[in-house]
Amino acid sequence: MSNGLNQRFKLNPVDFLSSYWDINSSQPQFGEGYGIDVNGIAYLDLRHLSTETAEIKKASGGLASLVAEAPVKAYYLAATFDKTTSLQLGRDADYFFTDTITGCQFMAYGNNRHNITVCHVNALSRGNAVYDTEAAEIRQANYPVEIIYGKQQYQSDLSPLDAPEVVVTVIGWRRADGWHFYQRRRVNRSNNRRVLGAAALEL
Repeated sequence: MSNGLNQRFKLNPVDFLSSYWDINSSQPQFGEGYGIDVNGIAYLDLRHLSTETAEIKKASGGLASLVAEAPVKAYYLAATFDKTTSLQLGRDADYFFTDTITGCQFMAYGNNRHNITVCHVNALSRGNAVYDTEAAEIRQANYPVEIIYGKQQYQSDLSPLDAPEVVVTVIGWRRADGWHFYQRRRVNRSNNRRVLGAAALEL
């Protein structure tokens, strides 16, 4: 059970992300997965992991679901090693998650905020040139909505010691005018672990 965290998140995802350092999310989840359907939608529970961290789990099923809090229905974009994964967001869910970013690049683009394509670019062994190339392709298309959030954005203000240790949570929230995306950064360096900024920020 999520002990009220699902409802807190659904009421205001930005406030929720501002109250935690991060939301721990990773599709493989020890082989269980999140039960993502063909449209990229999953039913998820948010659970308290520590004072700083909430985590995403697949919503309880069977008899447990009868007493569980209503899950969060959300689009979920899983990362794949050394590949770019993408997903079209529409109106079938109001929330969006992707795997925690630890060196990858998040992109969102479209002709309006109601119909957005999101991408999780993983090029951890292919090199930074891949991120630059994929970002350039989006910029050249001149979409009215364009969000590119990679190492140049989330590491640029950090020291050489901290930059490789930054971890980013990116979430999406479908509001009246369409999709908006928010980030929360933290440094995971063992001897100087800390959150960056006072709250979640819009991309």
